[in-house]
This record gives sequence, C-alpha cells and structure tokens, in this order.
Amino acid sequence: MIPSVSGRKSFSGRNSFSARKSSSGRKSFSGRKSFSGRKSINKVEREEFSREVIGTAGEASDSVIGDDDDIDFASFLIIIARLKRNAEQGEKRSRRPSLMEELEGSQAAIDAVDRDCCRELIRVQRRFDSQKRPLYEARALLLRRIPNFWLQVFTGHPLVLVTEVEFRAFQYLADFTIDDNIDDLGSYSVSLAFSSGNPMFPERELLKKVKFNKLEQPYDDVDDDASESLGVTIEARTVSWTKEALSLMKSSSSEQSDSGDGDELMGVLAWMTDKNASSESMEMGDVLRRDVWTGPLNYFVLQSEKSMNSS
Repeated sequence: MIPSVSGRKSFSGRNSFSARKSSSGRKSFSGRKSFSGRKSINKVEREEFSREVIGTAGEASDSVIGDDDDIDFASFLIIIARLKRNAEQGEKRSRRPSLMEELEGSQAAIDAVDRDCCRELIRVQRRFDSQKRPLYEARALLLRRIPNFWLQVFTGHPLVLVTEVEFRAFQYLADFTIDDNIDDLGSYSVSLAFSSGNPMFPERELLKKVKFNKLEQPYDDVDDDASESLGVTIEARTVSWTKEALSLMKSSSSEQSDSGDGDELMGVLAWMTDKNASSESMEMGDVLRRDVWTGPLNYFVLQSEKSMNSS
C-alpha cells in the first residue's frame, strides 16, 4: 500500500490539479466532477477515472490502494501511469504472431527451399551440358553441309520473326551457337557467325551475353528495361548496318505503319543487338536457348514441308 501524501499541497501551490478549468473553458476530465477543493480521491472516483484512462487494466489499482484509502490526486496519477505502462509491456510480451505473419514466414521458408532447388538443378544441368558440348560440335559439322539450315529453322519457328533484312543476312549465316548455363545462375551467350559478302552489315560475328546476377525470375509484368529488378547484365555488339539494310528497315517500318499491323514477334537480329532486359527480350532468349538450339531439326523439317506444299 502506498501511503497518502494528501497532507501537502500540489506542486503548483493549489490543493489539486483541477482547481482551474481546461483551456477550452470546460471543466477537466470530460464533464466529471472536478477534484478541486479537496486533497483526496475515494475508491469510486478512482475506479471511474482509471477505467477511462487505461480500461480494465485500471482495476489493478485496487491491488495497490486499499478499498477505504483516500489518496491525493497527484499520487493517484503516478500509480495509474505505472499500471498503464506495465499493462502495455505485458501486452507486447504476450502478443503472438498473426495468422498472416505465420503464413508469410512459412512461404519464405518454402521460397528458400525452391532457390536451393534451382541452384542444385543448374549444377546438375551444367554437368550434363559439358557432356553434350562435343555432341553439339559434331552436330555443327553436319549442319554446315546443309545450305541455309539455320535460315530455314528460324523461318519455320512460329515464335521467331524473320524480317527482310534478316532473311538476306541469314543467307550468309555460317554458324549459330549457344553456350548455355555458363555459371551457377544460368547465364548464357549466343553467337552468330557469318561468311563474307553479307550485304546487310560487315561484322563477321555477333555475340550477346546474358548474365544473371541472381536466380532467374518470371518475366511477366516487368518494365521495358528490367535489368535492375531482374538482376540481369546484358552485353551486345552494335551492328554497322549498310545503306541497303537501313533502306529496307525504313520501307518495312512504313508498311507496318500504313497497315497498322505491328508484329509482336521479335527477330533474331533485333534480339542480338538489344541491350534491354524487357519481358519480350528475355522470352526470346528462352526460345533460342531452350527450343531452337536444342531441337532445330523439328523446325527445319516443318519449314521444308511448307516450302514443298507451297510449290
């Protein structure tokens, strides 16, 4: 029990803290009777005030102050402040995570396992890629014996756009190579080798490297340049287009504008020179590395059948 200090005046020289009205002209404590004019507060008044200030926690004041004790208002405020602080601290200690917080924690653990799985899958893929490399080299020697093989493949693929400029350039395409999964994050590079005499540009080789700085993510709903959000670094060489190539590009652009028919597909040369990590560009890279490169014969045969039927 805390002894009463009602025998002395308050710090302001008045008998209570409520001897004056509030700044708004109303009596203090929301219309209740002011404690002005006397030095103590009884049990009924204590209960009313403590419930208003700290709710049911105010009932704990009975364990500190006896039923019949009258104490001055300043001491009572100190007791109420301590009870309120103790109640808030107890609430924080007893608070359990919400259902949503538990679900978020569970999902974070699942995502962590998925990332570990991706890393392990890439390590396994790289081991088998090294075994396939001599097989790809042997396949390349055979494909070079087929005129315009890669031109037919690109033309036959439903997701690859072959423009007039690309059609003319790919007649000089000698080799198409992809070096896949060159690190544990799934980075890759693509190269095009051309023979001499290409009327579209003088470069004999075009090379593009796509380096992932973190595990690959879905490309849906990304900005036109999502290099930072996806953690991608892209290196691509600039092409020195000839006047003939530029004239064909301008003509093709004018035809599309007049018809209002802008093709959503992306060409191989457009992708090879694109340094942005847009969703369209990233998806085109996946088509080349996981579809065209791994199974080109399917699209070569498909285009050959189309050519035979049209003739």
